Amino acid sequence: MRKFFKWRYAIAGVALFILGFVLWQVSSTLTSAEPITAADAQELVQDIYKGEIVEIKEEGNVYTINIQLDTGIYEIKIDRKSGNVDSMTRISKDTPVTDDKEKPTDNDNPTDKPQQPEKELTLDEVKEILIQQQKIDIKKVEKKIENNKSVYRAVVQQDNKEINYTVDAITGEIINTTTKEVTQPNPEPKPKKRITTEEAKAIALKAVKGVIDDVELEEDDGMNYYLIEIERNDDEEATVQIDAITGEVISIVWDD
Repeated sequence: MRKFFKWRYAIAGVALFILGFVLWQVSSTLTSAEPITAADAQELVQDIYKGEIVEIKEEGNVYTINIQLDTGIYEIKIDRKSGNVDSMTRISKDTPVTDDKEKPTDNDNPTDKPQQPEKELTLDEVKEILIQQQKIDIKKVEKKIENNKSVYRAVVQQDNKEINYTVDAITGEIINTTTKEVTQPNPEPKPKKRITTEEAKAIALKAVKGVIDDVELEEDDGMNYYLIEIERNDDEEATVQIDAITGEVISIVWDD
């Protein structure tokens, strides 16, 4: 009888030993498993929820992943060791904006207002733009239509050059600039000043002493001259011809 109980105790001991060994193996296997990586966590979430990962960060033994779904942005927490999803919370109701979303066009405007023409610059505004930008004095400005477009043409004179500016009538942008040489006409010589009658008399009396009897201003082949008659005490008479411009005595003629 005692022998029988001894066998029973021996079998029970072996069974406990085997059970303990199995539990130790399982425990060792569980504790030695490596934690999942961030990439594994991201792949796990995308496989489950089919959304776009907005952000992923590691906080201790937990991965916190923000994912964009059609109904908003959700925060998912995953245990690093087990890979289990601990929680899922919606943190924003914003929906994603895609490039496929139709943008409003001019035709979508319910008022369907006609497009207003752009306001053109005034002549004074164009002058001010050119003066400020180019530091020039403007000779003339006029408005023209070139290639179905309103422009201003400004003309500036600088020394022997004429500069033409073409300016956009709406933006004020200088579209084109052309420069050409300008030949200045030779100024006409000023007519030389003629000496006065009194000056001519004084010149004649220096040449011939006497009393002036007559003075005449004559012209011959474009030359002006004075003829001054002078009487002397000896009954002689002289006619002095004087250049009316230079005052030069041209000739003296004596009459008996």
